[in-house]
Amino acid sequence: MNKKNNRREILLAVGLIGLLGYPVVTLNRRLLADTGLADRTVAAAQSSSSLTQATENQVSITFFSKKVGDVDDAERIQRAVDYCSENGKDLFFTSGTEYTLRSVEVEAGLHLIGYGATFRLAERQPKFTRMFTTQQHMWESDDDSDYLIFEGMTFDGNCWEQGAFLNYEKEQQFAILFSGSTEKAGMLRGKVIACRFENWCGDGVHVYTNAAVTVSNSTSCNCFRGGVVASGSPSTIKITDFVAEQSQFGKAMDIEIETNPRNKTTLTIEKLTAYESVDLGTQEGAVVKMTDSTIIGGKTVIYGFKNKITIERSTLSEGHRTADEIRISLLNANCRTPNSRRNPHQFAERKLQ
Repeated sequence: MNKKNNRREILLAVGLIGLLGYPVVTLNRRLLADTGLADRTVAAAQSSSSLTQATENQVSITFFSKKVGDVDDAERIQRAVDYCSENGKDLFFTSGTEYTLRSVEVEAGLHLIGYGATFRLAERQPKFTRMFTTQQHMWESDDDSDYLIFEGMTFDGNCWEQGAFLNYEKEQQFAILFSGSTEKAGMLRGKVIACRFENWCGDGVHVYTNAAVTVSNSTSCNCFRGGVVASGSPSTIKITDFVAEQSQFGKAMDIEIETNPRNKTTLTIEKLTAYESVDLGTQEGAVVKMTDSTIIGGKTVIYGFKNKITIERSTLSEGHRTADEIRISLLNANCRTPNSRRNPHQFAERKLQ
C-alpha cells in the first residue's frame, strides 16, 4: 500500500470517531505513525459541534431518567428507543457519557447517535446476550425496511467480567444483531457508521438472516469471533474503511454462512485493514469481492463452493502475494463443476503467504 493511499484510507477509517477527544478510537499506533495524521484529524473533528449536541429531530437520552426498579441503563434506553420509534425521532447520546446495560430491543427506522458515548455490557451476562437486537422486531414485508442506524458509538463487551469465554463459553454475546424475517422478501436494512467494538466474548456486529447491512469507518479490538461476523442468509453485507486492530485475542472478521444454501449471500469488502485473522466462508452461489485491503497479521482463510470470489489490489498476510496469484489459487482450489458434490468444508484451509 503506498503512502498516498494509506493516508486516504486512515482518514476514512477514522471517520469522526475518536476525533472529539473521547477515548473511543485507539487505532493501532502503527497506522497513525505511518501516516502522521493524528494531530490534524483530531483538530479537524473538534471543530464540529453538530455531533455533540442534539438537533431538532433528535431526542436526548437525558430526558429519560432512571426509575425505581431499573437494574441499570437498559430500561431507560429501552424507554427512549420505544419513544423514538413511535414518534419518528433519532435518539441522541451525549458525548463523554457511559452506559451499563444488558439488552435493548431495536427495530427498523431507528437512528442512534452517540459520538463519544460508551455502552458497556453489564457483568456476568448469559451466553445469548445481545446488547442491541432486532429479535423481537424482525422486519417482515415484501419491501425493504427503512435503515436501522448506529452512529459514532463505542460498544464495550466487558469481556473480563463475563467469566470464562476463551473456549467459546460466551460466543453468542454480540454488540449488535441484525436479523430479519425470512417469511417475506423485504430485507432489514442497517448501517453501522463510525463505531467501535472492543472486548467482546463473541461478536461486534453480527448479520444473520434477511439483512442488508453496511459497516463503514469503524474499528474493532479484542472481539473473540470477529469485529464483523455473519452466519445467515439471505444477506447483503458491505464492509468499507474498517480497521481491525492488533488484539490480545480474537479475529478481525468471520463470515461463515450456515443457513439455507439456496439463499443468496453477497459480501463486499473495501479498504479493510486487519491486524488479526480473517475467515471468509460462504455457501453455494455466493458472491464475494475484496478490494484495496490489507491483512497484516494472523491467517487468511477463504473457502467456498460453486461461488464467485474475487480479490483485487489487496495484500493478504505478510507474504505480499499479488492479487492475481491469490485469485488464480482461489479459482483452482474452490471452483467446481456443477456436478461436483464435494463439501465446502472439505477444502483445505491454508495460510496465504
